[in-house]
Amino acid sequence: MNPWLLLADCVALFHAGYVLFVVVGIVLICVGGLAGWKCVSNFWFRFLHLLAICVVGMEAMLGLSCPLTLLENVLRIQGGQIGYSSSFLGYWVAQLLYPELLPDWLFDVGHVTTALLVSALWFVVPPRRCVAS
Repeated sequence: MNPWLLLADCVALFHAGYVLFVVVGIVLICVGGLAGWKCVSNFWFRFLHLLAICVVGMEAMLGLSCPLTLLENVLRIQGGQIGYSSSFLGYWVAQLLYPELLPDWLFDVGHVTTALLVSALWFVVPPRRCVAS
């Protein structure tokens, strides 16, 4: 296997994991907040979750391309591919992240809206610092 394409697939998989962390995190915080789960108030989980989506929201507001997307494309070009014509794994991860039926501006609005939602959840379901006893 071409090592450049393997690295590109790894970046695409990491990118999908990043997205899942944000999306599943929102669901867990909402459900856990209503159910009284203490684990969703873990300060470090909440801090990293908020940071993850705020970075994406700022990229969208500033009109910047995602560095993970740029890196994946560079690696694919180095491996002799163009865009997302890739291996099975790379193709399907890309399909989940970039449905081409929707306009780009809709993703920017979604990223900023999600960042605002996660910021609001910081106050609705406040994080708690772990205190050593």
